[in-house]
Amino acid sequence: RPTLELTGSKEEKAKYAPQPNTVNEAPLLGSSSNNNNNATADHHHHEVSGGTATAAVFGIIKAMVGPAILYLPHSFADAGYAFAIIALWVCTALYLFTANRLLSTWKHVVQSQPGRKPDVASPSSSSGGEQQQHQEDSHNAYMEFEMTNLTNGPKGGVGETSPASQQHTIKRRTKQFSDSASNTSDGSEKEVTIYDMESPPLGKTSISYPKLARMAYGDLGESIVRTGITLMQLGVCLTYFIFVPHNLSTSILKMTHIQLPFWICLVAMVIIEIPLSSIRNVSKLVTTNVIATCLIGFGLAACLFLATEYYAAESSMVEGAANAVNGYNNNEEDGNNNDQDIWDGEYTVPIRHLSPWNDHWYLFIGTSVLLFEGSITLCLPLQEALEVPDAETRFPTLYNRTIGSIVLFYTVFGYLCWSAFGDDVSTVLTTSLPEGILATTVQLAYSIAVVFTFPLQIFPALEIIVQAYETYLQGDTDIVVQLDTNRRRVVVTIVIILLAIIAELEMDNLGKVVSLMGSLLGCPLAFVFPPLIHSKLVPNANRKLDSMVAGFGVMAMVGATLITLATWSEPGERRRLEESTLAGFFR
Repeated sequence: RPTLELTGSKEEKAKYAPQPNTVNEAPLLGSSSNNNNNATADHHHHEVSGGTATAAVFGIIKAMVGPAILYLPHSFADAGYAFAIIALWVCTALYLFTANRLLSTWKHVVQSQPGRKPDVASPSSSSGGEQQQHQEDSHNAYMEFEMTNLTNGPKGGVGETSPASQQHTIKRRTKQFSDSASNTSDGSEKEVTIYDMESPPLGKTSISYPKLARMAYGDLGESIVRTGITLMQLGVCLTYFIFVPHNLSTSILKMTHIQLPFWICLVAMVIIEIPLSSIRNVSKLVTTNVIATCLIGFGLAACLFLATEYYAAESSMVEGAANAVNGYNNNEEDGNNNDQDIWDGEYTVPIRHLSPWNDHWYLFIGTSVLLFEGSITLCLPLQEALEVPDAETRFPTLYNRTIGSIVLFYTVFGYLCWSAFGDDVSTVLTTSLPEGILATTVQLAYSIAVVFTFPLQIFPALEIIVQAYETYLQGDTDIVVQLDTNRRRVVVTIVIILLAIIAELEMDNLGKVVSLMGSLLGCPLAFVFPPLIHSKLVPNANRKLDSMVAGFGVMAMVGATLITLATWSEPGERRRLEESTLAGFFR
């Protein structure tokens, strides 16, 4: 293997000198002391501790409830209440089955390897393949560790970071290209070999969804799952780029009576998201994450309040008109007026007709699956973070009850808002709210919440993309390549600009984009891979049942995807609403 020599002064050489097999041991997450007994630490190497049951519930809610809930009323209108409610709960039952299959597989892997400790290869003795694999495992563990900490904190607090977690460092050989103009004597680019690179806690074993896929189906399985997660996260961010311009344009129009083009709002969001998404330490996003969570909670409560008030006010107005008409008819009858009455017969308050089945029912399949996109990837980190007695048994029950409660809220929310605003409810619910200060406040609050949520949502996808690019640059060599900060920002900028361009092209098709993402990407991640992984890794698995569920997921994916693509050319959201408004005016 080629050996790179250090260049620079003696101080630089001393600073970056290799220290083989040097690992700074640190206590478990949540420990109060930095001097834990090594034997105790080894005994718990397969655990990731630090969460309470309350924190786990909060983490599940944060992963599950997001802006996607605002698409539900329009989806109910597209599908009809009978199909929508049945499909939503069928998807929930299937998802809970597959999520529990994933948790069962995790439990089997953990219990079958008690006391397992990750191998730490020294820079001087590791082969290139082992070193690269160790880098990927450590990188994945770090991402899981950071995302879980941001969701519910090591001690259950939002975004709390254990001081010990900052002490884990492994000395690993890394190659960085110098940005300076200085070259070596032969004119080649100067290379500096350094060994000081921050790494995840090596005292913990993080068994993630992609890692289970690799255990079951090798590198190909891991690559497929990681690619699916990456595309799903990018797709969700794509919907954010459509959601915010709709919201902002509507709120600005109501406040200033100026119709701001969508593309101006989109450009403004891109300018904000590029620097925020360039942050690698997600703990710095804790404040914005908490603000976004509070704004989403406020927005949902306000939407329910406005929907209830709007429905009640509309019913009162219609009832008053009905009473006036009926009273007029009665007076005419008492006066023996032979002219034809203004209304023939008794006028009653009309109940808004809600269809049980509508023509665009197929779009609801993808939308209902998309609701679970954040949960399937975080269920294992949340399980590992739970630190209660018998956590491996208690967490699945806690998870099922929490998800069931959330879906019940989804059902009530979608049906109530559809009932209030009718079949013309927009894909983005907040743009259908009645005019007023509260409605405008909700639109602005949700826009800010989505802007703050975007960096956290795109973070895993960007890390996977950057790591894949680094692997490509490495080629067949055995030296790990790490992009410097500036080059990473270039990658982040390119990805975000590409998403914005796609969002502008599909600005009128948010409903179809959501459906396509859920069917094409959500179905495999939520319904297909978990039972297949369970069937492969768990010896006593019910393979027929796993295969049936996976097969159903494949059929749902293919069917919903093909129908969505076949109807893509139908009128988009803006045109459809304009047509319905004109039709109502001329009626």
